Amino acid sequence: AENIIVIQDDIDMEFSQIRYKTNSGDGGQKGIRDIHNKLGKNIHRIKIGIGKPSHPQQVSDYVLSNFNKSEIIDLQKMFYNFALELPLLINKDFVNFMQNVKQGLQ
Repeated sequence: AENIIVIQDDIDMEFSQIRYKTNSGDGGQKGIRDIHNKLGKNIHRIKIGIGKPSHPQQVSDYVLSNFNKSEIIDLQKMFYNFALELPLLINKDFVNFMQNVKQGLQ
């Protein structure tokens, strides 16, 4: 499991913010909980913020909705930077990977 890298959304982070986590809880995400149950918590996670809906009762609709055009442009930039830094990610150099991706978004 230590070779698994999961890229996930996170509603508790601002849109397009990224964070690296390992050996942490599931944050209420059923998919992450399922991964933990099958593989344990010793997985690497790159979390991408998607922001929160204006009304908490709309969470399921919000996380399943499409991104707007501006958000799509921001995500394209992020994933382009992910691709550029992929060798760092594959080699588990998470500190430099995160730093370089964040710098590329500024």
